[in-house]
Amino acid sequence: MGVPSRAALTHTIIKVRQEPKKQIPGEPYISAVAYREFVHFRGHVKWAFDLAHMRGAVAELIVALAPHVHYIGKRGGFIQFQGMCRAAALGLEFTEPLLPGKPYEGSRVGHVAVLDDFGPDANLDALNSYTDTPIKRDRQRRFVYSLVPLAVINEGPGFTEYLCLGSA
Repeated sequence: MGVPSRAALTHTIIKVRQEPKKQIPGEPYISAVAYREFVHFRGHVKWAFDLAHMRGAVAELIVALAPHVHYIGKRGGFIQFQGMCRAAALGLEFTEPLLPGKPYEGSRVGHVAVLDDFGPDANLDALNSYTDTPIKRDRQRRFVYSLVPLAVINEGPGFTEYLCLGSA
């Protein structure tokens, strides 16, 4: 994933409407409070897929479906497709996977974070948040320790601001 040139994260407790644990006739939702984080980006978030190491049909499917993705995440972070290109190498604004049990020998700096990634058996049914299909860890979904090229440049009560350390 390629990070945007700047990002501001707000974290707060807000009032929400949610379904009650025990249904109340005539009241489908109740008032509650919840912890929420919202991110505002300046720049673009870029996705990278290693099409060279995929079966041809999977690569074609990703290229065909990418323009139709309008939200990501379970709670629906809305996104807008801006285009696609093919590149032989990724820029410095992209995250870099870290190999487990091996020291990092690169020269890049940033934060280490655990990121979600597709597993070798990933399929649309298992990855869909709205299906009951169980997801198998390390088969359809895997977690990868990655170097994220972001630096904290400002923070205060309820917010943190980040700057991309790579070229945007």
